[in-house]
Amino acid sequence: MSEIQHTLNPRIPDVTIGIRNPRNIKIYPLSLAAEFQLKDILNDALQAYMGRDAKRKLENDSEFINAMIDLVKKSLVEILKLVADDISDDILVEITNDQATEIALVLFEQNFEQSVKNVKGLLEKIENLSASKRPLPQSANDTEPTT
Repeated sequence: MSEIQHTLNPRIPDVTIGIRNPRNIKIYPLSLAAEFQLKDILNDALQAYMGRDAKRKLENDSEFINAMIDLVKKSLVEILKLVADDISDDILVEITNDQATEIALVLFEQNFEQSVKNVKGLLEKIENLSASKRPLPQSANDTEPTT
């Protein structure tokens, strides 16, 4: 990436993938449409997991871990195609677990971390605004003087 491109969009980090022949790929920020598509992918996978027998689901953490591994196997290539160029359908043979985790971290930091902070700040502002418009509580009645 040229210096001018990097200055215009500094949020395009390189991530190294590959086992025998490491190479760098650029992880681009998600467009709003791609972000919705990613949420749909994750939502569908989580709904499929949650639709399982509740007892089996809660037996132990290994069920959850296995479900997340299935999610990654089924969706990682699709997710990578949303954020990187030149991603082949057999990309998983080139990526280690650590590299996939690094990509997931970059995706979160790049697309969701600041948004979550912004939404929290917005909700706090709304809460403060609505709190300032609440009527003041009525004061207690004066007590009769005792003599």
